[in-house]
Amino acid sequence: MTESNVTRRGFLQGAGVAAAALATAGMLGGCSSNGDGGATKANEETNGGAASYSPDETMDVDIVVVGSGASGVAATVQAAELGATTLLLEKSDVTGGNGRLTEGMFAIGSQMQKELGVGDGVTFTDIIAAEQEFFNYRINNLLWKDLADASGENIDWMASHGVKFSGVVDDYHGLGKFDCFHWFEEGSGSNYIDPMLESAQKLGAVVMADTPALDLVVENGAVKGLYAEKPDGSILEVNAKAVILTSGGYAQNEETMAERGWDLTYSHNNGVNGHDGDGLRMATSAGAHDVSRERCFLREAYSFGIDFFADMSQTIHRGGPVLWVNQDAERYTNEGCGSFVPQCVGNAVHTQAESYLVMSKDVIDEFVSRTGYEGLQADMDEAAAQCPGDNVYKADTIKELAELQGLDAAVFEATVKRYNELCDKAVDEDFNKDAAELVPIKTAPFYIFRQDMAFWTSIGGIDTNRKMEVVTAKGEPIPGLYAAGTDGCNLYRETYTMSIPASCNANNCNSGRIAARSAYEACVK
Repeated sequence: MTESNVTRRGFLQGAGVAAAALATAGMLGGCSSNGDGGATKANEETNGGAASYSPDETMDVDIVVVGSGASGVAATVQAAELGATTLLLEKSDVTGGNGRLTEGMFAIGSQMQKELGVGDGVTFTDIIAAEQEFFNYRINNLLWKDLADASGENIDWMASHGVKFSGVVDDYHGLGKFDCFHWFEEGSGSNYIDPMLESAQKLGAVVMADTPALDLVVENGAVKGLYAEKPDGSILEVNAKAVILTSGGYAQNEETMAERGWDLTYSHNNGVNGHDGDGLRMATSAGAHDVSRERCFLREAYSFGIDFFADMSQTIHRGGPVLWVNQDAERYTNEGCGSFVPQCVGNAVHTQAESYLVMSKDVIDEFVSRTGYEGLQADMDEAAAQCPGDNVYKADTIKELAELQGLDAAVFEATVKRYNELCDKAVDEDFNKDAAELVPIKTAPFYIFRQDMAFWTSIGGIDTNRKMEVVTAKGEPIPGLYAAGTDGCNLYRETYTMSIPASCNANNCNSGRIAARSAYEACVK
């Protein structure tokens, strides 16, 4: 949402227009049981880290793909197009996963760009210049080169399989550095998912929904297939020459997230339900290198109980002319940290045990001046009245505000006083925030919002090479095992950058295609 397009609407979770979006996302959940899936294990012995099962039936295929999101459908179409007998498994009773929530895809050099005459001068050197320095050269530039070089052809390939694009290519609301964002028709990922699934089935692929993969079959260090649970609870053993993991990450697995320092008590899932780390679990059981602690999320700050998509949340939680303090009532960062890369807001907030956003009438007036959002204060008043998670308060004094939130009042008052002095100087001597964002916290009423986290997805976790082969900690490929999409994305480190918008979704398609081609060449052909 852009600042110039702010309109007032209901802000409680599930309210107004946002409710429709969340209802759609919820409708795409409907996941079957996870883990054992109710299956009866033949014994407690393991083979390659996976449990043994007594299958009720078997199926022989060349390639089995686990997960029908953006990367899974690309892998399935590519594998079937090459002539491989292909099976696509989806744990939910609805296909598409988070792929249905995507709006478009990054590419350079597509036929669409050439016809529109936009972004046609952008090269790989432009792309990598925007990424490698940001990541302190800790990223694999070759993966970025593979993506950029193939991105234009990928758009053309998708279009050949019926994917519907709007015909608009731009910089995604000004967040991107280049005009390389290819919008799906109606900004809907379903116009990518559905045509790809239709094409896959026309090419002979079998698609089985409500059929979660349970464990891999591993023999002498090589992956030979997997076990899955069918809707009736029976166990299917799939004998396959290769398995491609495209399960969409682990952001909803509370245990895994806790191990990585995330408390989901007050979090919110913006994505489709069912992303429980099945791919990561199965891959590591087979010996894969787990790099999830070094990878990132698509996630943003919000306040528990308040709709993430509501205008109020989108206005105040993106930083700028606000004050952030931690659990000790101390200011700790430049609140404008998301101006270049929006995901840096989440990075900064996560450096503290707790983070609070502080505003006053001065700041509200500034936001109204910038956005025209006249209902901001009324919505904030309503949020404070509801206080859905003991997390939003309004007061007439700074001391009272601290007491309501349980912060040290003396420290909080000193922090606000210091911040106001910096605002009066128009120079942030503490954290170097831009002078235009230094708005004092002086005029009552005062507000404080605890900053919680809303997650879309994890990005990366299973280590892979350029062929999308899953590798061990020593970099050795595990025969027959591949990972694509957010299961195995290695483009980023701790931050998903938006300077190349939808590069993650472009990688979904590209890595899915690479995994399918690699599996076909190594295991099928």
